[in-house]
Amino acid sequence: MLGTAIRMLAGKIAFYWLARRSLLNQHDRHHTGRRSEQLAAFFLRSQGYRIVARNYRAGLLELDLVAVRGWELVFVEVKGTASGHADPLQQVTPAKERLLRKAARHFLRDHGLHDPRIRVRFDVITVRWPQGEQEGRPSIRHYAGAF
Repeated sequence: MLGTAIRMLAGKIAFYWLARRSLLNQHDRHHTGRRSEQLAAFFLRSQGYRIVARNYRAGLLELDLVAVRGWELVFVEVKGTASGHADPLQQVTPAKERLLRKAARHFLRDHGLHDPRIRVRFDVITVRWPQGEQEGRPSIRHYAGAF
């Protein structure tokens, strides 16, 4: 009887610990994503782009940033990671590209953008944040016309 109660208590503690750890990791990823999008928007503005939408949603689809420069409409996927992790560009898979194209079609339709002079481009901006207690600036790379 006591052994069963201890196992149940241990199970509850383990569940609580895993759930809390998962929520903390999710919060960290969300925070890193938001900071990365803010930095990417600042970077694009410094390059002469105007940000016309952030986190545009069409159902479950999302575009991180939509920017304009001249007659070019740029849909931007932002990927941020700690410097020790894998290359964030590798996270943009062919399946993700299809979802971004679909979201872009929704954006064009929702905003009535059918002018043939408008050129559409898909970019990826990767942001690598210093890991842990390291001081330093994040590194940012802009892949224009990534797909």
